[in-house]
Amino acid sequence: MAKQNEAWLTVWIDGKPYEEAVDRILSLEIDERSEEASSFRLSLDMAPADGDWDLLADGRFALLHSFVFELGLGPVGAPEPATRATLFQGYAVAVEPRFGEARVPDSSLEVFGLDASCLMHFDERTRSWSGMSDSDIARSIYESYGFSADVAPTSPPRSKERGPLVQRGTDAEFVRWLARRNGYEAYVERSDAKVVAGAASGKEITGHFHAPRVDGPVQPDLTLMPQDTPTLLEMTARWESHRPTAVVGAHIDERTRRVRTTRIDKPRHGRMGSTSRADILTKRLAEVLPARPGVQAVGRQLADVPYDQRELENLAWADFREADWLAAARGVVDGLSYPAILRPRRPVGVTGAGRLLDGKWYVRGARHRWERDRLTKRYEVDVDMVRNALNGVG
Repeated sequence: MAKQNEAWLTVWIDGKPYEEAVDRILSLEIDERSEEASSFRLSLDMAPADGDWDLLADGRFALLHSFVFELGLGPVGAPEPATRATLFQGYAVAVEPRFGEARVPDSSLEVFGLDASCLMHFDERTRSWSGMSDSDIARSIYESYGFSADVAPTSPPRSKERGPLVQRGTDAEFVRWLARRNGYEAYVERSDAKVVAGAASGKEITGHFHAPRVDGPVQPDLTLMPQDTPTLLEMTARWESHRPTAVVGAHIDERTRRVRTTRIDKPRHGRMGSTSRADILTKRLAEVLPARPGVQAVGRQLADVPYDQRELENLAWADFREADWLAAARGVVDGLSYPAILRPRRPVGVTGAGRLLDGKWYVRGARHRWERDRLTKRYEVDVDMVRNALNGVG
């Protein structure tokens, strides 16, 4: 039987603990994403004090104040949580007071925020980058904001003779564009370092720029069975036929006038099952399309102008990596029964879904949800998962 826990929520605003969190916060959603900015939505009880709507006048909930959210889990009745995780550090980017028909208790203050990458999204720039690889550029941009950097190398550096890489847009947009063309993820994540006073973000924020870490440590299994005590309350999975199983890239080298080509049909990380989309289609196309023996589902990469053979391969890989996800699943996790705090950008095990779907999945996104009046009863996580193979043919 899954062990029932309770949740602890700790909030800091500009580095100072928000002591009224349990009394004021009605609900909280934190949406952690792997290829875009993470976000939060905070709903607070706006019941007036001394005849005024005091939260509206509370400067802590004004725009661009820093918010840090830490979640803890532990046995019911324990003095403190057994495990903690800092889920989010970012800034309030929108404030929305809602005055209900009854005024009290149905009026609330909604605060919406984005992670610290929103600091990279103010200044639209036009500038040239040369003599640097894509990873060098990403590192330079992250570090210019005071962040740490977890950056995997790319190649090659661009020389002035071959022409610079031109940025047109914000730093956040540019880093994510560089990541997409290399088949990488770009996101920021806060460490579990001690929260200190102040609104600035520094080395506790790490800017990530690397391939999905599918082969990293696997989080505890999400269980669909037994039905009366699952940690995965519900799950929907889907896989499709009409996506490429190989990507062919081609480019005419402007110096030699020779055609450069590449073909990518294998992932750069491990398979999460025995049967890929290519395995399924190879068998079925031979049976349903005998008039074209050997036909394959091939995509072509022609949109970008590559710098050399290695860059051509990276561009093709970027297209292949997304197409190679065979199955996508969405589910709802009972956060109070699951033995850890589920995080995205990491693999997780699934059991109870049957032979085809059990095994390792990669978590691309996790939306954490709890409500104040149900704090001791319910904390749930909406999970977005993918895998590049099944355990057989479905």
